[in-house]
Order: sequence, then structure tokens, then C-alpha cells
Amino acid sequence: FERNMIMKANGDTLNRYGGAIYNINGALDVFSCIFQTNRIYWDGATYNHGAIGGAIYSGNGTFSIQGSAFYGNSAGTKHDASYGGAICLIGGSGRIYDCVFSNNYAYGNGSSGSTPYGGAIYSESVNPLSVRACIFRRNYGSALSLGGTIYLVGAGQNADITRGVLYQTLGPLYAGDIYLAGGSLALTNALIASSQTHGLIIGGGTATVDSCTVAGNAGWGLTNSAGTVSVRNTIAWSNTVGGIANCGTVTHSDSQEALGGDGNLNVDPLFADTTYYHLQARGGYYQDGYFSGGTWAQSTLISPLMDAGDPLAIFSREASPNGGRINMGY
Repeated sequence: FERNMIMKANGDTLNRYGGAIYNINGALDVFSCIFQTNRIYWDGATYNHGAIGGAIYSGNGTFSIQGSAFYGNSAGTKHDASYGGAICLIGGSGRIYDCVFSNNYAYGNGSSGSTPYGGAIYSESVNPLSVRACIFRRNYGSALSLGGTIYLVGAGQNADITRGVLYQTLGPLYAGDIYLAGGSLALTNALIASSQTHGLIIGGGTATVDSCTVAGNAGWGLTNSAGTVSVRNTIAWSNTVGGIANCGTVTHSDSQEALGGDGNLNVDPLFADTTYYHLQARGGYYQDGYFSGGTWAQSTLISPLMDAGDPLAIFSREASPNGGRINMGY
């Protein structure tokens, strides 16, 4: 699939897989495309007929999805589970780079067995899955959903999410922006903010969280029930229920409740705003953009989290002057 293709309002109630694209055991290449209001919906009276991938389904193949936008795609069922409002990935390997996901949703009828997984992305046993420089906004799952934006599962799952923004996720509190049920997740330089759900839920598997900001969410910032978690250089602040819960090793991080651990703080981060959540600094802070598109401004205040990260962490990617030490947060 080449540049500038628009795939809109595809899908029906008979095809269970991929409202716009179905890829099985093949090589899928999507670049600079728009997927809008594609839909998979199963309204039959029997179970075992789930809706899988509102816009794209890829099974046991390779995939490269770059520079594309997903708006208002959905996967839903009357009686069974649904998987991935925009994208469902099962097996295989691939990457999703520089994409935008907005108002995608997975839904069911709210009864037992009708669980929606992954309002934007469902990924099962994909190794590796690389998601970089993507923005997710107002994706959601209906009642009983897990993973309001992203759901990760499978012992073979190996996911790397870097330089991502997950913002204003909708749905039940227990869904989480990201729900890790199995496999491994490396979450780096990400912002999870202003959502109706918990930020990151670890229900299984192994998660490494580094240089992230999780703020202003309705639940916990990060919470672990059955996985193994390490957290470093991360801010968890102004979440309604709490900052960091049961997350094993936490170091050089700032949480809204006091935590033991090397270099941890319990102080107001002094965010410049509650949209982009950058830290105030006299020497200059970024405004009106997450990673790009913004400008530099100066403050009369300086965040106590500037130059407060792990002294062994790489700081060279921070703009000069960077104080010779990494900041906490994304």
C-alpha cells in the first residue's frame, strides 16, 4: 500500500478479520494512509465469533505501518470478545512508527464473555513489536474492556513502545491505557495522561518503564497485580487513586506517595502545563508540543526533577544546557 490512500467505512457483519486489510502469513507495508470509520461487528447469536481488527488484521506475518492515521475505527460484538478497535496483531513481527490513533474503540454488550481488548491495538505473541513516535488520543473500550488503548498478551510477546503519547483514554477505570497481560514490555520516553482509566496495568509478564510521565489519570499511574516491573526516571503524579503500586524495583522516580528506593522523590514536579506535562526550567522548557511542533520558553521556576534522574543514564539526547544528568519524566 503506497502513499495517500484513504480507506473509509469498510467492513461488515460477516467478515470477522480486518475491516480494511487482512494479512495472513504475508508481508504488509502501509505508508502514509488514512483509515477512517472502518468496522468489524459480529452480531450473531453464538460465541467464538469475535470481531478482530477494525481496520487491520495481521496474523503470523510481517508488517510495517508508518506515517498513517486511524480515526474512528471499531471492532465490536453482541455476544463474544472483540480485539483491536484499529489494529489486531497475532504472531509475526513488525513496527508501527509515526502514526496517529484517535477515537478508535472496541466494544461489546457488557455481558460476561463479551470483553473488548485494546481500543486501538491488540497484540498477541508478536516478537518483536516496535511502536515509536505514535500519538494515541481518546481511544476507548466499553464495559468490561481491558486496554483502553493497547492490550498486550502472549508469552512470546516482546513489545517496545518509545516516544509515545497516550492521552485522554476513555472507558472503565480497570481497563488501563496500556494493559500488559503477558510477555514483555519496554516503555520508554512516553506520556500517559488525562485518562479515565489507570495508566499502565501489569496483569502479567515483565515490564520495564524508563523516563516516562504518568499524570492526571483517574486511577493509579502504574499498578501491578501479577507481573514483574522495574521503574526508573519516571514521574507518577496527580493520578486520582495514586502514583505507583506494587511495582517492585523503583529508582530515581517521583511519585505522589513516598516510596523507598535509590533516588526516589515525593515532590511537586512543577509541570509547565497539564497538556504536555513538560517540566518548568529557567534555562528553557518545551511548550506547545510533545516531542516536536512546539517552541522553547523560560520560567521563573525550576522543577526539582531537572537533573534528578539516574546519574548513570544517558543524557545526551536532552537539549543543551542539560546539566550533565538526565531529567525525570518523558
